[in-house]
Amino acid sequence: MNRLSLFALVAAFAIGVVGFAIAEEMNIRGAIAAIDRTTGALTVTVDDKSVQFESEAGALKRNLGVGDKVRIKYQEVDGKKKATKITKEGIGC
Repeated sequence: MNRLSLFALVAAFAIGVVGFAIAEEMNIRGAIAAIDRTTGALTVTVDDKSVQFESEAGALKRNLGVGDKVRIKYQEVDGKKKATKITKEGIGC
């Protein structure tokens, strides 16, 4: 591999790592409309619109159910919303 090819490969890798590291984390609040615990998929109703999320391992807690009001921290990865933290909201939570 010549030096130019090696440089291009290293530069592409570095740009990918930096891009991943600065992914913006966003927050949203809504009510759970559907949960698929097998796939980790979650549908939340926000302002009368359904929003789909994939959840990271450990983000989808067992105490969450349809109708629960939640706050979700998420990142957009490859055009998909990936929930990193899901917090149940309301009295006694």
